[in-house]
Parts: sequence; C-alpha cells; structure tokens
Amino acid sequence: MKSEREIDASPARGEALLRRLRLRHLHLLAILGSGITLRAAALQLHVTEPAASKMIREIEAACGTTLFERSPRGIRANPAAAALIARARGIVSEVAAAGVEQSAIARGAAVRLRIGAPPFIAAGPVARAVAELKREMPAVLVVLLEGGAPSVLDALAERRVDCAVCGVDPGFAHAGALKELRIERLYPDRLCVIAAHDHPLSSRRRLAWRDLASARWVLPGNHSPVRRALVDTYLSLGLHPPQPQIEAGPANVVAGFVRADPNLVGLVRVDGARAELRRGGMQLLDVRPAVALAPISVLYREQASVAGEALARLVTKLQAAAAAAPRVMRARHDQRWRTRGVS
Repeated sequence: MKSEREIDASPARGEALLRRLRLRHLHLLAILGSGITLRAAALQLHVTEPAASKMIREIEAACGTTLFERSPRGIRANPAAAALIARARGIVSEVAAAGVEQSAIARGAAVRLRIGAPPFIAAGPVARAVAELKREMPAVLVVLLEGGAPSVLDALAERRVDCAVCGVDPGFAHAGALKELRIERLYPDRLCVIAAHDHPLSSRRRLAWRDLASARWVLPGNHSPVRRALVDTYLSLGLHPPQPQIEAGPANVVAGFVRADPNLVGLVRVDGARAELRRGGMQLLDVRPAVALAPISVLYREQASVAGEALARLVTKLQAAAAAAPRVMRARHDQRWRTRGVS
C-alpha cells in the first residue's frame, strides 16, 4: 500500500473512490473526525468494532494508502486521513441537510437556508436581512446557528451552514477553504470601550490606551480575537496589557457588569457597542488610536438552486442592512457617545 505522500491524485483515483466508497464509509470517517475512539464510533454506527475496523481497511484500500496509525491504544489519523475526514464531514452534513430540507418541503417550506453568525451580529444585521428576505420569500425556512466566528466558520467549511456572517480571524483553521468561498465585505469593525455615564473617565473628551492601562476591565477570554487585539495594542505601545477584573464575552453581559459597577470599563465590538448604547445607561469612551478588527463579512458558496436564489437575496439584504445601520459616533453638543438614527 502506498504511503500518505504517494497518493494518486489523478482523475482516475477520484473515479475509483466514487465506485468503492459508500456513504457508511464517509459516515465513519466523519464520526472519527470528532476525536472519539473506534469502539465509540462503532457504537454510533450500530456495528461491531471488528466491522468498523473492516470499514477502515476498505477505505484505505479504496484510497490506496495508509490513513490511520495503529497502536495498542487505538488508531490515530495521519494527515491524509485528516484531509479525507474534512471532506467526509462536509458530504455527511450535506446529506443530513438534504434530509431536513425534504422534511421542510413536505411541511410546505420551499427551501431551507442555514446561517451561521455570532449572537451580536445575528440580533442586528442578520435579523433585519432575514425579515426582508421573508417578505419576498415567505416559504424559506431560516435556520440560525449561533456561535463565535471560529465555530461558524468551521460549520461553513464543513457545509453545516450555507453562509457565515462574521469577521475572519487570521487564525481560521480552515483557511484553505476560503478559496472555495465568495466573501462580501459588509462593514468595518473595531475595538470599542464602554463605560457607565458616571465612570471617572467619562468627562475626558479623548483618551489614549495608556490612560486605561490601570483601569478595571471586563474582558473576553484570552483566545478571543477582541482580547488578542487589545493585548497586541498594548504590547505595540511598549505597555503591559491590562488584566481583567472580570472575564465575560457577550456584549450584553459585559455591559451588565459595567452598568452595575461604574468603576469598570468593558471591551466590545462595534455591534455590541451599538446595541448597548441603544439600551441606554452607557457611553463609549473616545480612545485613540482606533484599533481595527477584521471587517464583518458574509462568506458563502454559490449554489445553482432555489436555495442559491434565497442565499443570493440574503446577501443583498445583508449589504443593505449593513449600509443602513447607524454609525457609532460622538455627538458634538454632548460629552457622551450616541448612536446616529437610534432613538
């Protein structure tokens, strides 16, 4: 059997895989991709462990290469298997989606559209775009997957959603999948520092990041792109990054702590700041220089189907919703930050 570096990449190899691999093989690979043992995978497939082992051998024979390293502790996927597992997960997700779509059609819905977005975006531009889409295509069933940018981008790479609306972090694990996607930029994003109206720094017309080095912060976790951007900003200025008094991610939770304690400041994205300014009891500190984050974009694969038409219309609606969104700005007659067009 060939090694993983000697895989035949010819069209004939692809045709051989189509003839020899079955959906149950792909299902097994998708399950193993979640990191569970072969025994646990066999239980999920309702087969014995020897039967699952035989399926692994059949997959390797079809591919003409070794995919898994064997040891007394079990099997471990090599890079060739990892690449095949990523494809298998996408195919299995598409088949599962087809089943749900058929059920939706049987209930009277014409098509299902799956959208992945972080909560702060889902509640803003996505909600407005979906409302407009439903007016034009009322039979579309919209399914929302909420999560952070990494999780919704993973879902898009694995075809568990039809589009993702988020910022693309440079550390995106499936960066190679971006070449298969259309990316439409919707609006810029940046770090926003929120505080209660009676915070000690609320009367300052303009602040530098140095002024907030010793502030009492509410910050997202270390792996958040927002937190990393703040850390990078302080390091670039030759300053120690601030340590949080409280760690919290969602903007409404950050704002809740800031409202409860006027000595706290919180770090959020533009959409989160906009929503909390609208709710009141909050202001945005004018901190310079501005720190940009990855722009919010919609990422998707073009589809030649009714679902593709719904997706194309959704993208147009998202662009319109982004263009119409109020800009966070400073009102000149007031020392407090307000939101243009928001009552």
